[in-house]
Amino acid sequence: MAGEVAQPQPSPAQALEVQYVDTPVGQVEVRLSMPAGEWVSALVLLIHGMSPEPDIRDEWGCVLEALRKRKVAAVLPNLHSCERAKPSAGCVADTQAALEAVLAWALEKTPGQTPVVIYGKSWGGGRALELCKQLQQNGQAAAGLCLACPAPPQGSRSELISDLRAPVLLTWAKDDSVLPYDGHESWLQELRARQGRATIFASVEAGGHRIDKMAGLDDGLASKLADWPDLVTGPLSKMAQ
Repeated sequence: MAGEVAQPQPSPAQALEVQYVDTPVGQVEVRLSMPAGEWVSALVLLIHGMSPEPDIRDEWGCVLEALRKRKVAAVLPNLHSCERAKPSAGCVADTQAALEAVLAWALEKTPGQTPVVIYGKSWGGGRALELCKQLQQNGQAAAGLCLACPAPPQGSRSELISDLRAPVLLTWAKDDSVLPYDGHESWLQELRARQGRATIFASVEAGGHRIDKMAGLDDGLASKLADWPDLVTGPLSKMAQ
């Protein structure tokens, strides 16, 4: 009817069953997306930003269906559901412990030696970089990393990046008013300084500080986000060794 205001569509993540994972720092609410059939090509861990608002917490839901069609599983932890792991708690060690436990739980749901790819947005980008480096040190290196307008990690970013082997996809919107677009320059410089390691940068004109809006307004970025697991486990895999 005329005059009606269109209601925002819920994230695809909200349609998934809520499950609970026991971690060393308490239970974490998670949602798991699995492709049809028995074969899974990769597992993606999707780490949200700082805000507890549902549309921010679940914005990575924009990639779920495209990943599922590519036989990629995805796990979305709600770190706000755990007092010690939530962003406002400010304890990176507790957050990392929770993420490692969630990842281990999700890997138990997938067959064989499933490659892991980590996606992080804003606050979650800093945590994704830290986790990627920790997994590498533990001999469980992630196959790839995707950073969307990432916030700084704890400690020295250059040290975390310098010997990081995983291929990295970095994306940023030019109209981001939370973490301005110019911030991509120092990230890109350090990532591309890694000898023989792959770094791809995807800038978009609009979308602000929201990965779902960035991908929704730019088909090229949406394709890159969906294709990234296939790239890092295929053509780019030798560059991570």
